[in-house]
Amino acid sequence: MITVGNGISLGGGFYLTPDARLDDGQFDLCLIQNMPLPSILRNLLKVYSGKHKEDPRVKIVRSDHLHDC
Repeated sequence: MITVGNGISLGGGFYLTPDARLDDGQFDLCLIQNMPLPSILRNLLKVYSGKHKEDPRVKIVRSDHLHDC
């Protein structure tokens, strides 16, 4: 899963990019890979507080530009 955020939350209070700032000129990307369904379900609750980023399978990176593939 890849999520691109410019703010800290997405619809309904999902904090997938909890450190994003609207005024920093950067996009925050939340990348999740190789996570089995049971782990997804456990981490889903953590997304409401932004603690999902503590899982080693979750990477959050910043970029000032995006390219399509």
